[in-house]
Amino acid sequence: MMGIKDKQGALFSYNINLEERVREDNPLRVISRQGDFNWVRDEVVGLYGCNGNESVDPVVIIKLLILLFWDNIKSERELMRIVPERLDYLWFLGYGLDEQTPNHSVLSKARKRWGKELFEHFFVRTVWKCVKLGLVDGRKIHLDSSLIDADAARASMITTSKEVVAALRKAYEVEESKFEMEEERRRVIPMHRRNFSKTDPDATLVARDPRSAYATAKPRYKSHRAVDDRCGVITAVQTTPGHIRDGFCLPEMVKQHQDNSGALTETVIGDQHYGTRENFIHLQSLGIATHMKPLRSKGMAEKHEVFHVSEFIYNAQSDTFRCPGGKNLSRRGYNKNEQGWYYRADTRDCAGCPLRTQCTKTAPPTHTRLIVRPDGHEALLKGWAQACGEEARQDRRTLPLAAMAFINLRKLPDVITNQDDLTPLRPAGKASG
Repeated sequence: MMGIKDKQGALFSYNINLEERVREDNPLRVISRQGDFNWVRDEVVGLYGCNGNESVDPVVIIKLLILLFWDNIKSERELMRIVPERLDYLWFLGYGLDEQTPNHSVLSKARKRWGKELFEHFFVRTVWKCVKLGLVDGRKIHLDSSLIDADAARASMITTSKEVVAALRKAYEVEESKFEMEEERRRVIPMHRRNFSKTDPDATLVARDPRSAYATAKPRYKSHRAVDDRCGVITAVQTTPGHIRDGFCLPEMVKQHQDNSGALTETVIGDQHYGTRENFIHLQSLGIATHMKPLRSKGMAEKHEVFHVSEFIYNAQSDTFRCPGGKNLSRRGYNKNEQGWYYRADTRDCAGCPLRTQCTKTAPPTHTRLIVRPDGHEALLKGWAQACGEEARQDRRTLPLAAMAFINLRKLPDVITNQDDLTPLRPAGKASG
């Protein structure tokens, strides 16, 4: 006999036990068993008064933030709409079916009450917990970034003179406390901006892939992160306006990783956006192996089809460069813009050289090639050599580890319950070196 479900709901529900309704292999059970969140109360107790209405339990607030990132929910409002529908969410938060769930505003209020420093402390505490569990090694890190759409429409952007933009920003900062920025954030906002979002002044107009014909510029931020090589744990984070180049944040990310993990970094891995001259020299000065892909922009040598600077051999004893034609280029002066010494060949040597047209396109009477030796040249050459080695190429093939860090969060319970097997967090597939 075929049954037909009666849609009439029961007037009263008895003996509903969420503990029994949530399956045993639910990932939230693993987090609940392994994670003790009661410490949050001790950290924030001084921020609450002794009288008045009771707030939402700080442990619940932390768990709500975990759920927000766990299922990649787009907003706090959406999260609070989903919570009453999910039995496992209610069980994880400690709520019953007949209890009223918090309003989405409790999260924004908690952020304002607790402050940035306290959340940073929570993050560092979590990293240290991962270090103690053996999930973080600290010696080798991957760097990567992602663009994040700002909570502002493209239509909110206005284009005007840089003076008007500066005046608008100042007015918004005075009116809205959320736009009060510390000096560290002010220095990454361009001084000569001509675009300004009326709803989110910190965001900048950026396209996800400027090379694409279908790229659309929108107000965006950029999330930078350092990811430990062992299990893909994020150990350092930084958020900037979307226009900030990845390589600009490398020194701060390396320092933050070392401070948070308590380990000395031995190797840094990244794509070509991190392979700038300044970063190679900086890391080499710290004794850190540079496994970033070198940034090779199309310079004057490629544009004019002449010998690349790498074909000129430097002699440290005589402080000269030897050109492909066998002649020496002597040091002539310092170039402030290039931040290095420049070397030039003798006019007579270049005039009769059969390789002159392959070496320089300068017009008479100069007819000489100029080479710039940047400050930190030896460290730069050493860094380039490391970056082009097979070990560095192999490391860059695992670069998706940094991009997958948020996805790997779902696999963390498997690692916690089986710490001898760290393979669940290794990336699958390869990326170009």
